[in-house]
Amino acid sequence: MSELLQKSREANQQLQKKIEQKKGNLRNSEEVVQNTIWDIQNLIIWGDTMKILKKAVLSFVLAGVLLANSHPAAGATSLPVNKVVTVQKPISGTFTGWADSHSFEAKTPRGYKVFQTYNHWYFTHLKEGQHYTFFNVTNRYGQNIIIKINK
Repeated sequence: MSELLQKSREANQQLQKKIEQKKGNLRNSEEVVQNTIWDIQNLIIWGDTMKILKKAVLSFVLAGVLLANSHPAAGATSLPVNKVVTVQKPISGTFTGWADSHSFEAKTPRGYKVFQTYNHWYFTHLKEGQHYTFFNVTNRYGQNIIIKINK
């Protein structure tokens, strides 16, 4: 009987060793799985970051290209230099109102005419129905730019 008890204890010890080995293998597997999950999360985060950076870089490049091409180089006009700005004779007319914050309309003997000014003093002091003399130049785009206005 003691021999049978001895064999039972040995078998029990071997089973305990196998259980401990399986637990160790399981712990190692859990670590591998956890490390793999971390690696995948890092790749996802890195991928999203790269997408954001790529969009930002492309936006800056596009903005640079647009800004670089928005203004012609000095002297690069389609019109001769002496035709870029034409001084007009003074025009008398009646101020009829503002089209926007820098453009207004006046009734002249030749019909209605639109003028542009960036002088904000005019915006607050020109009165509708009042008669004025407009001094202007015409730029290369055909816009009438006010130089001064006399009452």
